[in-house]
Amino acid sequence: MRSLHIDNIANVAYANCKLLDQIDGNEVTLSYHNNTHLMSQPEWDDLEIDPENFPDENNFFNNSEDFSDYQLKNWINRDTLLTHNHPSFVSLGRYLPLKLKNRIRPAFLTTMRMIQNRRDFSIPFSLRGNLKDPWKSRCDNLSKISRTFDKRWHISSFEFDSFYKQSVWVKKYLKNKEIVFSYALSPIYSMILGNHPFISVEIGTMRNIPFENSLIGKALALAYRLSPHILITNPDVKSRAEKLGIERFSFCPHPVDEDIYKPLGPSKVKKLRMELIPEHKNKFILFSPARQNWGVKGNDKLFIAFAKAFKTKKDVLLIIPGWGQEVKRSKTLCNKLGLTKNISWINPIPEPLMVKYFQISDLVLDQFQLGVFGLITSKALSCGKPVITSYSDNINSWCFKERPPVLSANSTDEISHSFISLYKQKNSLRKISIDSRKWIENHHSKEIVVNILLASAEKAREYFKKGNKI
Repeated sequence: MRSLHIDNIANVAYANCKLLDQIDGNEVTLSYHNNTHLMSQPEWDDLEIDPENFPDENNFFNNSEDFSDYQLKNWINRDTLLTHNHPSFVSLGRYLPLKLKNRIRPAFLTTMRMIQNRRDFSIPFSLRGNLKDPWKSRCDNLSKISRTFDKRWHISSFEFDSFYKQSVWVKKYLKNKEIVFSYALSPIYSMILGNHPFISVEIGTMRNIPFENSLIGKALALAYRLSPHILITNPDVKSRAEKLGIERFSFCPHPVDEDIYKPLGPSKVKKLRMELIPEHKNKFILFSPARQNWGVKGNDKLFIAFAKAFKTKKDVLLIIPGWGQEVKRSKTLCNKLGLTKNISWINPIPEPLMVKYFQISDLVLDQFQLGVFGLITSKALSCGKPVITSYSDNINSWCFKERPPVLSANSTDEISHSFISLYKQKNSLRKISIDSRKWIENHHSKEIVVNILLASAEKAREYFKKGNKI
């Protein structure tokens, strides 16, 4: 398969490309715009970047690390001249406290809608005249399609001009490609081009963006509806897909290479602990790398439960990479709960260091809010680590034939009970560790991910060949 992958938020596209590239007969190309966030760069996946250069999330945009010796894969096109440049309410989450963000959300979306309308409808006719007729015809047709849905989804032909540069950018990479995997917002550009089979890859973007009262939200909703196929990586958004009336979708696990994220023997773990946490090497280690966002990750529940279970235990340590929108709020709560001696806040860590922290941990903690898991739990299980997280059998049953061996907990009491039971019965950790790794190999391996990517590409191509209009 000769595939083009567009956009690379959180390195999801890069991870998929690396898995596909390992299989003979696959030719991959990854092209992405000028996204300066370091967590969305290949270097974050491949290099042991010094965490001291990234003391908080905002500094991911202004890294001081020297990458001059790093060679990008020859199939990567990192376009430094183009940005998405579309205002979206989601971007505010990086700069505003969650409570304030939720309070101003309605006013923000209304204002942005007015600005977009004024900008798009005031495009001089002379400029519109310079746009080639096929573009205008395509935009007119998409506008007409949008009007077959409820009024809230209507998009004017002029508004699609906002995506002109991005669509041209995608088009230049299409030569000799059989299929396009479009991530994040890029399904919009693939939809507008309309002349190539593509797959929309949902990476959490279906939860809220298509339902925003904004140009991006409406355009992404239309792109999802017209996609030949959609890969859903977050099981909980199935209900959102159904709300949009989408039928052509399937589940794909998050890409994890089990040859990299793998268990270590006791002697290697002991040596690695000496390297990373020499002063804590003999403690019961809990690792919680989820970003600090209470509304999404339920971090406050974790801290309260941890205090209830381990506040008096000197041999227990919780390690937390300090990133996310509410680090300060979380640290304040931990201090209030008297957990200063039980918690080690470290700087955000790149993937090569992350795998080491998974391997030295006795227990990994993910989110306690959503009922689904992403890369944190997947990578922890692949390393053979017991995981406590919010997990709903009802939400996930359509994705996996066998339930993963995670300990499901939602309330502070449930989390605390899970803590205590594993701490007191440490022998059970070994069995859970074996079961965790086996489950990844049987239900979440890179072979499974690659096969799903290939199968979805075939579905999209067949849909396109049958003459279905995009």
